[in-house]
Amino acid sequence: MAERWLTLASLVCAWLRWWALCGFFVGIAVTLHTWRMERKREAVGDAAAALARANMAGLESAIGVLPSFLLFPDYEKVHWINQVMEKVWPLLAEVTSRTLPGYIQPLLDECCPSGISQMNLKAIQPGTKSPVLGGIKSTITQENEVIFDLDFKWGGNQRMILDVCEAKSRVRLSVSLERLLVFGYIRIMLTPLIAEWPLFARVQVSLLDEPSLDFSMSALGSTLTAIPGLEETLKKFIRQIIHDKMVWPKALVFPVKKGNFDTGPKYDGVVFVRLVRAVDLKHVGEDNIFRLPFNLMDPFVVLKVRDHRTVSTPVYKNERNPVFNLEAMFLVEDCQEQQLQVKIFDYNLFSDDELIGTITIPIRNLAPDIPSSLEENVIGEKYGTKYMCGQIVFEALYMPYKGKLTLDFPEGWGNFSQSSVLFVVVKQARGLAHRRRFAPSHPRAYVAYGTQLKATKACKNTTNPVWDEKLEFVGIDVTLFKSIRVEIYCMTRIGRKGPLLGWVEVALSSIQASGGHVTDIFKLNGTPKGEIHLTLTLAGVV
Repeated sequence: MAERWLTLASLVCAWLRWWALCGFFVGIAVTLHTWRMERKREAVGDAAAALARANMAGLESAIGVLPSFLLFPDYEKVHWINQVMEKVWPLLAEVTSRTLPGYIQPLLDECCPSGISQMNLKAIQPGTKSPVLGGIKSTITQENEVIFDLDFKWGGNQRMILDVCEAKSRVRLSVSLERLLVFGYIRIMLTPLIAEWPLFARVQVSLLDEPSLDFSMSALGSTLTAIPGLEETLKKFIRQIIHDKMVWPKALVFPVKKGNFDTGPKYDGVVFVRLVRAVDLKHVGEDNIFRLPFNLMDPFVVLKVRDHRTVSTPVYKNERNPVFNLEAMFLVEDCQEQQLQVKIFDYNLFSDDELIGTITIPIRNLAPDIPSSLEENVIGEKYGTKYMCGQIVFEALYMPYKGKLTLDFPEGWGNFSQSSVLFVVVKQARGLAHRRRFAPSHPRAYVAYGTQLKATKACKNTTNPVWDEKLEFVGIDVTLFKSIRVEIYCMTRIGRKGPLLGWVEVALSSIQASGGHVTDIFKLNGTPKGEIHLTLTLAGVV
């Protein structure tokens, strides 16, 4: 009897080993099949992308870059403007070479890259070839302004000479930027319109998007290798300063008439976002059938309307259906052009975070003062092929200011009732103390509200600085932090804080008591002399 049981047990063990061996080989076969299918999809995607690029390249080589009036019906032909531009370009180039350095040098002083202590613009030569306009579009708004959008192309024999000083070794080098090639769309604003010639007070110039930019670089009397890494640093710096200072709604301001005209950004309103949850998130190209158990998902979401302000959720570990319940608010400067971006990432500890997909909602598509409940598909792209990567559920509410400082929230949106926006215009300071005995004074103002800290540019070698900068603080809660603090420091040559030149605190209750707007000259504390001119506006729900 015992022998029968032993024989039966040995048969069962042999049967189990056989099926385990079969399962092992079946698993290998399934894995190999999945790998082959993935490689095949990648090859097809690469071939399709290469074919699309080849078709586009062939089309562009055959007919060249299409002008905007052929691509967009609202752009008009401007052949006559190009003829006028070509005729007056020698005179315009001469005027530009004299006046433009005065506007570019402050940007170089403010945004000097790390490793370089000083950058001076020695000369600008616009060249002999005038820019070419591919089309023009005029935009009508409710503001007291005129807006023109231009399809801009410029390539020629331009030249810009920079005097660069390296921070550590103090090596000086003259660098020449030559043969600029730029394609893009430029917005020109004539604002505000006035009843005096030439009928507008200033010209604002900005880029609607990052342009296609290329240029060559050489050293005068030396080589670029005299300062290691200089060429790449300068190219990155120039592209970054264009992105930070000229891409709409940022703009270069050229005053035409003297007077007290506000040069700060204009705000159309505020957009409030409630990020609720995500449903069935997956990696780009991931197959639900062959989803591997160790292929985890650690998602987080980044919200933004403008580049310099983003709001992120925490990282949700190993969760494909996260519940966010995040609330955020964003200022909107141009409701016709700006858009709400929702980017979904997968967090990676040892490599760059993987972008799963992006959802874009134009602000103009949101009905004013009416909440919108949205369920948007997350579309990811890999090797030219688009994949469905889940859904995002959120609510959005756009509320225009309409010339008033307070906002009336609809029912169910009362959680934002303590969220306001504080605008601080740091105009100028007078009679600052000179705290550095053997060095010039470079004052800079820092404005702090709670954990938010923002600063103006540093004005060089003066005790009466004029900043005239507008700083914004979003998410003001007058019950949590009851005042703002402004401090003025003397900056060192390498950009660090030096001695404190004075400070002032302004209670938010005083701004509320004045109807949400205060313009005054405040005496500085912590110093025997000195005063600062501030304009404070509390907008939103107060």
